[in-house]
Amino acid sequence: MAIVTKSLQSSIFSAGHRLIGVVQALRQTAIKHRSILLTLAMGIFFGGLFYSITQLNLSWSDVQLAPLLFLLLVMGPLTLVYSGINMQLMAKAISVRIGFLHSIKVSAYAQVAELLPLPGGAIVRTAALMKEGASTRESATIVAGLALLWISCAAVGGGVALLSVRLVGEFLLVFGLVTVIATVFWLAKVANWSIALYALGLRALGLLLVASRITIAFLVLNVTIDPIDALAFGFAIILGSAAAIAPAGLGIGEALSALMAEPNGVAATAAFSAAAINRLAGFAVNMISILFVSGFRFRLAMPGGPNDE
Repeated sequence: MAIVTKSLQSSIFSAGHRLIGVVQALRQTAIKHRSILLTLAMGIFFGGLFYSITQLNLSWSDVQLAPLLFLLLVMGPLTLVYSGINMQLMAKAISVRIGFLHSIKVSAYAQVAELLPLPGGAIVRTAALMKEGASTRESATIVAGLALLWISCAAVGGGVALLSVRLVGEFLLVFGLVTVIATVFWLAKVANWSIALYALGLRALGLLLVASRITIAFLVLNVTIDPIDALAFGFAIILGSAAAIAPAGLGIGEALSALMAEPNGVAATAAFSAAAINRLAGFAVNMISILFVSGFRFRLAMPGGPNDE
């Protein structure tokens, strides 16, 4: 029995390792065409947003201010804190340490850097881990591995939300579960079971956070969606952002959200707009965080500042 279990674990680890390789290969392929992809993605994003707003006949008076402020002032900082904790997990998985505040700063820079003509987010996170003593291979592999776990957890949520569509929902659910198991076994092999299960729990929490953000983004448009439907839109956003198809998934996450709209009884234009609002709110919070950190560092460096002797 022990031999069978060990053989099964070895097979699952190998599958997880191959999946990590696929994710890394996709990232490398995207590097060659990053500028073209960014231009195309911006066209899809802004063109789709303009069309959606036009079709919805939205005016400034239609925008619900309270949900928008909640998205910016509460959910934005919560997402940053979550990203910082995730950054610390990456470091712990490869036996290095990174401070909490520094991890938040790295996460904010990484989110903004995703829009650069290079795979900026991955570079920022990898560089931060290397600065703390990890090797390039270790850093790149753990970033790709946790990205795969993120996508697969989102697929499970999306599959549950889309079970009414039968084949699509069932495929996502099975694919997500199999990939989650393979990736968790891989992570346990690379690090340990404590970190692997912690990563899984953190991904589940992150999925709920994304679902909450998109629900609030719909409320900005005065549109209400069911909590279970939010998981489908969350999957669309996460898949678009993490699949390395376009910089930060710009326009891709919104387009996928529009595709998810009909099965969930929502207008495609509303879904595209809500996903765009969610993205813009997150970008604004990240930029403000970067400016705050940069301003604080500038103040410390000035003559007469706190560090001046």
